Amino acid sequence: MALPLPRLSKPLEAAFFCLFKAVVSKHLKGNKRLYIKFSERNCARIRDLKYLGNDQLGLFFEYLNDLDHHHQLFINWSPQREEDIEKEDMSDCFVEFRPDSIEQIRQWFPELDQLYERHSWSDRVLQSEFSGNKDVLARRPLEITGYDSQEVITRLSRIPELLQQNAMTTTELSAVLFDGHAKHLTHRDWLCRLFPEYEERILPRKIIMNVWLPDDLDYVLLIENQDAFFKLVDLNPPCALVFSAGYKGASQRLWEPSLCQFFFAGQLEQRNRFISSWFEQCMTLYFWGDLDFAGLDMLALMNQKYRAKVNAWQPGYQLLRDQIEAGKGIAADVYQQITGKAQNRKISATGDPWADEQLLQYLQSHQSFVQQETVLSLLNLSHFDKTGEGR
Repeated sequence: MALPLPRLSKPLEAAFFCLFKAVVSKHLKGNKRLYIKFSERNCARIRDLKYLGNDQLGLFFEYLNDLDHHHQLFINWSPQREEDIEKEDMSDCFVEFRPDSIEQIRQWFPELDQLYERHSWSDRVLQSEFSGNKDVLARRPLEITGYDSQEVITRLSRIPELLQQNAMTTTELSAVLFDGHAKHLTHRDWLCRLFPEYEERILPRKIIMNVWLPDDLDYVLLIENQDAFFKLVDLNPPCALVFSAGYKGASQRLWEPSLCQFFFAGQLEQRNRFISSWFEQCMTLYFWGDLDFAGLDMLALMNQKYRAKVNAWQPGYQLLRDQIEAGKGIAADVYQQITGKAQNRKISATGDPWADEQLLQYLQSHQSFVQQETVLSLLNLSHFDKTGEGR
């Protein structure tokens, strides 16, 4: 009976997983020798191994020794001496796995079965009569409940026939191909790479934006979250409010009249002026989102994709920063658990110098975050003026 892996710390478990993944990948490629050398280049590939400290590195090789003793995993391996294990330079270290060790490894890490599924998918695609770009399809397994891989490939092959009859969105194609299920095909770029000659027939989906219009259209404030949007609507501020709905507000489709549909509330007589100014991109634009790296990433993307410059709305962001300075921010690890947003985005600049200096650098040094909803009760008309800079 196979023994389980010893109880490992998370860094060690991650290092073993990456090592075994590299071995299984070699096995699937048909390599006769399952040989891994712990060179600097390979340690970069087995990325979790290079993060181990010297003490953990010693444990890593100690566990390798134990695993080989109990399971005879290796044909040969080094180091096998304690003094070699302690060396920082691992360029002479290696393991060569026995071919029959693969099944044991798969029992320890069932997640590695995904590699076999991907390999099986790739073989089926390349051996099929799929009418599109086989290389693109082979690199991305498409698992759909109720359909085996061959059936999925066969149905995808019908896309050119359908597009010759009618131009369709991805959701329309999905519904027709997969018995009414509209969400199986959602990535237009991927479908266009599968069938590049039909790109113009694969229609982009329209984007819907909600806008509140004031009496005077002095500037526009884009707002990340719904509750913050409605709170500001209740204040009747001197600016147009756009609910940007997270990353949707950074979509290029917002600036294409055929792909963007606005729904208005407030002073509807300003509607035509807003639409013409919006698509001409001649408005003064501000953005207010959560004070976290995801929110600042949205601002950066807006400034990359919009022709008009977008600045951070200083009054709202200052309220959020005040929360962190008062000790009411949320630490990065807890924040990720609460929001589901990983705060690991590498943002060098947002496109707004004030946001870079006062917000981005501040978050990078404090690693504490706060959401818009925290300060909604503090907002009032004194935070608005005719320019958007606040008072």
